[in-house]
Amino acid sequence: MEKPVLDERTLPLDIQERIRDLLECESKNDTLHLDIYWGELYGFINASQHGGEISKELADFLREKYLGI
Repeated sequence: MEKPVLDERTLPLDIQERIRDLLECESKNDTLHLDIYWGELYGFINASQHGGEISKELADFLREKYLGI
């Protein structure tokens, strides 16, 4: 399956913010809060998928790219 081309500026703002939070946490090596930001992004991806804001394919791509699943 071909991976979608991702322009993060087109993602829902909530997902964009959660990606920034997670990446910032990772860059600071903040292992204490990493699970919080990981869980928030996971939840917003799921909510956006099931709310029809993003496709299942894009949600799967985001989960793989940012969450490792």
